[in-house]
Amino acid sequence: MSSVSHLQPPSKVGPVPFQLIPGDRLNIALGCAIYLALTGSSEVINNKFLRKNLQAYTSWNWVLIVSRILLRQGQWDPFLLSNSFGVCMAFRTAGARGLTEMMRQKMALRGVKLTKLQFAMMDHWVHTVPVLLMTCLVVRSGRRPLMTNGVVGMMAQMFFAYSQAGTLNVAELYMPHPAKRAWLASLAGQLLAPLLVTAIVDRKWKKAGVIFLIILLPWLSSSLDPNVKRKYYNPLMAHIAKVKEDMQEKERRRNAKNAVALGFSLLGPCSKSSSPRSSESSVTSSDSEGQEDAATATSRRVASVPQGLLRSSIRN
Repeated sequence: MSSVSHLQPPSKVGPVPFQLIPGDRLNIALGCAIYLALTGSSEVINNKFLRKNLQAYTSWNWVLIVSRILLRQGQWDPFLLSNSFGVCMAFRTAGARGLTEMMRQKMALRGVKLTKLQFAMMDHWVHTVPVLLMTCLVVRSGRRPLMTNGVVGMMAQMFFAYSQAGTLNVAELYMPHPAKRAWLASLAGQLLAPLLVTAIVDRKWKKAGVIFLIILLPWLSSSLDPNVKRKYYNPLMAHIAKVKEDMQEKERRRNAKNAVALGFSLLGPCSKSSSPRSSESSVTSSDSEGQEDAATATSRRVASVPQGLLRSSIRN
């Protein structure tokens, strides 16, 4: 009888901090609000580095963990346990056989240059630390989480995939990888993490070891398969080349825009005096030739200025 009462939640539960809907004991509404805010963050935030990072489910998991700590949402721990296991195992499986090295190269192309040691430390910080943290919190509290948390975690992860990539294959957001094995690894981590922690709480070490081995199976299947790297090498190279081309194109546009701005700054008052005539000619050309790229038209106007005037402006 005592063991049964130990498994049941206490009859009196204290008030949940920052509860959005009365009676929402787990404060699910707050978690959903955070997820909805993260969904639209890529459309609102101007900072490119922050916007790209918020298009990773690892970042979503960390935002929820930080919110749990700051807002004192301890009832989220079982869900965050399953979610962290799912994220970690999916990333480990997707990056097996050295595929994560391509991720490091992709980050370097975007300006975040890390050594292999720095990348490994960052990798364990964002993927392994949440697993250890949430496991310690749940085990210390003596709770026995339900597999339902893993079901909700899978729904949240699929919601992220469709909201950010429009498909379950999120290779475009990350890198080409064995997507089916990664999702299988996430499913195993999400659903079996509660059983693993329950076995640890009950001190059933053999059962915990068997469950942990089952969780590792998708990762082992990728790590021990020599065809994984061979299969994804060419898609990875093509993906890296595409990222490089995109970065070069953005750099060319940025340089062209800066050159146009520099040209107008050198022209000074002359550009203002000639603005009515240039506006009339632009209207005429738009009627006759259709839509024209604004940057190209401006570059032509700057190029038409006599070189002597530009030189005198530079001297002054």
